[in-house]
Amino acid sequence: MQAGAESARSSKAHTHAAAVLTSFPLLPLVHRQGPVRLVVSNLTRNVTDEHLREIFGEYGVLVSAQVQIDKEHKLPMGYAYVEFEAQAAADKAIQYMHGGQVDGNVIK
Repeated sequence: MQAGAESARSSKAHTHAAAVLTSFPLLPLVHRQGPVRLVVSNLTRNVTDEHLREIFGEYGVLVSAQVQIDKEHKLPMGYAYVEFEAQAAADKAIQYMHGGQVDGNVIK
């Protein structure tokens, strides 16, 4: 009986881990070589490209960091693309920044 209970616990833990990974919006779907782009959302209008380079540059070499601007209104749209040189750096940023705060907002 103990082996069955342990198996059920293991299966339950596996199911929970899968649910956590699938609900993790910043996680790149494919591990690959070369640059990896993350979408960072829920940013305030005060956040600039330079802020993002400073914050996310702590986790690895950045290729770019761009807050997306509404062309018609010339205002930030609340999200940005942050591109890392390597997958490991992107994974590290996700690990430490997902659910973290930038300018008072919890980023996604």
